Amino acid sequence: LNDVLDLIFQRIRSNFDNKIVLLRSLSLISRLINMLRFVLKKDVEAVVKIRDFLSSLRNDESLKNLLNGIIKRLDNTQMVQDIVKIQFTPGNDDLTQTIQSISDETLLHYPAQKFAEQITILDFECFVRISAHELVNAGTKLNPDSSPNLYEFQERFRANRLWVSYVLCKMSLSSKYRMHLYFQWFIQLAMELLQLNNLHGVLAVVSSLSSCKNLKSTYKRVSEFYKLKLSSLENLISSNRGYVELRWLLRNVCPPFMPAMKLVLVDLYFIEQGDPSLTETGLINIRKLVQQARIIMEILMAQQKHYVLQPSYDIFRYLNNTK
Repeated sequence: LNDVLDLIFQRIRSNFDNKIVLLRSLSLISRLINMLRFVLKKDVEAVVKIRDFLSSLRNDESLKNLLNGIIKRLDNTQMVQDIVKIQFTPGNDDLTQTIQSISDETLLHYPAQKFAEQITILDFECFVRISAHELVNAGTKLNPDSSPNLYEFQERFRANRLWVSYVLCKMSLSSKYRMHLYFQWFIQLAMELLQLNNLHGVLAVVSSLSSCKNLKSTYKRVSEFYKLKLSSLENLISSNRGYVELRWLLRNVCPPFMPAMKLVLVDLYFIEQGDPSLTETGLINIRKLVQQARIIMEILMAQQKHYVLQPSYDIFRYLNNTK
């Protein structure tokens, strides 16, 4: 990738006076960013190189709007994973100053809604990359080699669940007289995730909160209002009668939304294990394929409608550091 970028940059420098060649080269860079956005997400050096080069061309007023658009697209590519790792150029001091410091102790200073939005951005960035091929393979065993994006999405679930448990346990030791406030904050976080139709995130947070209810000295100090909220959330994700409440919500939810992948994987597993691939006469079991296709199509349709949320770099940095 770096060799390709060097060739493009060399072409632009040697043909800077030729506007047609220049515009075509910039258009090629823009297409590369779109095509290789998941590669760039892991290659901070390439992102810095592209950003620095484009910033050096901003002196040309006729290209300023085009360059700003490409740089914005580049920043959006990086913001989910690596934006806080990029060494910004001197002209970006204002952006650097906006990245604040968040810690477990200062969570209560931030609205749960903001955190729910950033968690949803991170979750959806993984969810939208899951392919139908990965879902077909998920009916047997979840493998990071054959289903990398689905595996990463499940890792997001695990990370969110462990984050909630870790913060609550940590606060029970250092701020035990305020811990019930953290408990209430996480309940509000789960409610905000539900408002965003992020059922994957709701399941992670609520399952962790339910296990932390064993901290009885803390839970008894939680207000009845939040206890009722948690009870309603627990009823929603309950496995009673085959997750009937969660299934009803999935049938009636309006996009954009993210399903609880745990439920999807359970359904795919039982279809794969419960129905043979061939009938008694040796023919392909069409009924089984239709059941699998229906579930997979629901996931692919959910990926089509994207969230429109404002990223917050300081929260991204905190959530990435909690891994």
